[in-house]
Amino acid sequence: MPQELSAIDNAGSNFCVHSSEGSEGHLLYSTDVANNSNPMTTNIDIEIKVIKRFIIDKKQDRYLSFIQKDKTRKKFTKELAHFSSQLKDFEKIEGNERKVIEDTVTGLGNPTDCYVISEDSHMDGRRMKIDEALSNIFGNGMGTFLVFGDANQVYYEGEGPSDRWISKKIM
Repeated sequence: MPQELSAIDNAGSNFCVHSSEGSEGHLLYSTDVANNSNPMTTNIDIEIKVIKRFIIDKKQDRYLSFIQKDKTRKKFTKELAHFSSQLKDFEKIEGNERKVIEDTVTGLGNPTDCYVISEDSHMDGRRMKIDEALSNIFGNGMGTFLVFGDANQVYYEGEGPSDRWISKKIM
């Protein structure tokens, strides 16, 4: 029996069909939920850590309240394009950004994926392979955080071509 996707499913999702032996019923579900790569699923714990560790103190309560509800979360992500003045414990990246990030990831034990917080709704709230995430955000002009590990280190890219920052490592 061919799999049919409902109107709410997107072409990039991974689907599985479960059925019981001798049963007529089938259950179609997206494995993206199990893999935490569904764009509608966010990891609130990681986002709270990012805000508490890397956002200036006077803005933390405001952003923490925004991320608590889907309805107000967009207020937070819309502000990411012009966010560099609200970062704390970051260093501006000069030169080869990809090399800086590769060196950072190596120092963290070489994780293969990262959590994305972005004003780009197609990437926001997803876990992505680091190379894929970097390819998608470099130069796209949309404010984005790439969160490595348990928010031990974060890369931020803002709207402008030289608005790229790497956080100091949290031990």
